Amino acid sequence: MTSELTKLKNLWRHSLTNEDREFWHQQFLSHQGNLEVVRKLLHQRLKINLRQDNQLANFIDWESKQREYELHCRRADLENWQQLLEQPDSGLDANRFQELQLKQVCLLRALAHNQTLGIQAIRTATQLRAFELNRRKFEESQKSKIMAGIEALAHEAHKNPAISACIEQLRAALIAHDLIQKN
Repeated sequence: MTSELTKLKNLWRHSLTNEDREFWHQQFLSHQGNLEVVRKLLHQRLKINLRQDNQLANFIDWESKQREYELHCRRADLENWQQLLEQPDSGLDANRFQELQLKQVCLLRALAHNQTLGIQAIRTATQLRAFELNRRKFEESQKSKIMAGIEALAHEAHKNPAISACIEQLRAALIAHDLIQKN
């Protein structure tokens, strides 16, 4: 038979929404001196019958440790992303960059209750935008250099029609590659 405390933990982990958990967290904070009120509310709303205050106190301790662990994981994610973004050749492709952006948005929402982490998340989001801008500039620069090289070859190879045809094919391939990446 499952204890009421175990039922509450399972409910907390698997069924309650973030809003519900936040509501209960606020109840724990506002009724610290009178846990009986929260126990009755748990019984009324969730059909969890904790008979003693120490059961609820144990749950509150567990919940607090869960929050600390989640915060620790989010901080570690932020630090990892910041280190990745600070590396000049991070190797991020467009898909990975978009994935990081999506995670960043989720993290910003999750950290809305913690001002320091929220500020760090905003800084990281700004760094992501700067990285994207630098990536685009780099790609344009590389494209310009390649086209300049092709033009220099074309100028030298105008005497040989076979080389000129290869250069035209190379130009067309670069233009097609650019169009594919834009779509």
